[in-house]
Parts: sequence; structure tokens; C-alpha cells
Amino acid sequence: MSLIAALPAAVFLPLFPLSALFVLLFCRVRDLSLRALVILLWPQIGLMLASFAAPSPALRIWALITALLYAWRALSVQELDRWIAFIAVSAWSLLWVGWGARYDLAGMRLLGLEFSLSLLAPMLVNALLGRRVGVAYAGLNHGLPDVAPRLAGFLVVGVLAAVATPPFPSFFAVLGILHTAAPGMAVGICAVWLLWSWTALRLLEGFITRSWTLPRRIADLERATSMALALFFLVICVLALGLSNASLAAL
Repeated sequence: MSLIAALPAAVFLPLFPLSALFVLLFCRVRDLSLRALVILLWPQIGLMLASFAAPSPALRIWALITALLYAWRALSVQELDRWIAFIAVSAWSLLWVGWGARYDLAGMRLLGLEFSLSLLAPMLVNALLGRRVGVAYAGLNHGLPDVAPRLAGFLVVGVLAAVATPPFPSFFAVLGILHTAAPGMAVGICAVWLLWSWTALRLLEGFITRSWTLPRRIADLERATSMALALFFLVICVLALGLSNASLAAL
């Protein structure tokens, strides 16, 4: 598949510079349910638009460059909304890299779903944090464990889920893509993965460390909400195991 032929799909399996369209849309949409729908459907639409022919080597390289670029850009982001959008672009562009002789479109849809499910975790925590502080911005809302330890704990877990930490679905998606990648591309994928971890540390440092400085306290998560969140994280981990088995079967 040539670069020109891939243009319609490159909006939904984001390739730079068309990736900016997703970032703009995601940051404009504020409703959590609509955001979740966008996250779940966006890469699936891209795979539907894509040709049944595997992408060309040039397209794979451009996709890997996009993944590296957005992982690098996420290092300087302190707003949780934009951070999630950048990680989503970086992750979905890797689907071009993994799409080859071993994975067909059905297998790629499973990998795309794994990335999307993992992104739902920080989105949900972001919505809960935004309701309490207005803007989930690391530079303003630091020292979160001092005033809302439960919310801080789920924020850490949600961010780790987005950057492909086991046992969340994106971890198995990255492993699946690495399993099919050539050695040179595998090095690039590992570099993207390391950058994700670095961005997570930098983002969480802004929320977790130092003392709380806002002039008011915020309400921590209620026990029932905490239990519901824990159940949600457990469900997506169980789904990760099922989806990973299904994607391996697609090899």
C-alpha cells in the first residue's frame, strides 16, 4: 500500500500531519461517553478504510516516525487530556508497523481494541479529577496524595495502563506487534515504549510529588466509586488476556 493510497485511513490510524485532526477533536470533545466512543471507534474506522494489502516499507517507517514523534511530544505535556491524545496517536500509528504477513485485518482490529481499552482507564480518572479541580493539569494540581489518596492511586494505575504496563491490554498489543516486526523496526518500537514510560513518570511527577498548593481541599473518591473503578480495571485486565489469546490465534 502506497502513502497516497493510505491517506483516507491515515486520518483514523493517525499518521503525521493528519494525526493533528484526532488531537484537535479529542481535546474539543468534553463528554466522557463521546470521548470513549471516539477512542473505541477511531482505529477501527481506520482499519475499515485501509486496503487489504499490507502497507509498504515506506509507510511503516513513516508510521514509526509518527509514533516516536508523538511519544516525544508527550514528554512536555502537563495537561492530562492532551497527554492521552498524544499517547493514543503514538499507539495507533504502531498498528501500521505490526500489520504484515502474520496479522490480517481481523488480527489488527483486536490489537487496536487492546490499545483503545487501555486508554479508557486514564480517561475515566481524568474525568473524575476534572470534576474536582476543573482542569487536570500537572503543573497546577500537584501533591494529589496529600488530599485525595484514592484518586491519586487510580490516576497512577490509569496512566500506567495507557503506556502498556502489564497486565493491561496495550501491553499485549505491543508484544504482538513486536512479535511480527523486523529487527530494525523492533528497536524503534522499543524506543517508543521507553518514551511512553518516561512520559508517564514526568506526568505523574507533576501530580504526585510536592505539597498541595491550591487554597481549597477536594473530595477524595467515595468507597463505592473506588470499588467500581477497581472492578473496571480488573475487567479490562481480564479482557486483555482474552484478546491476547485471540490475537495470537490470528497469527
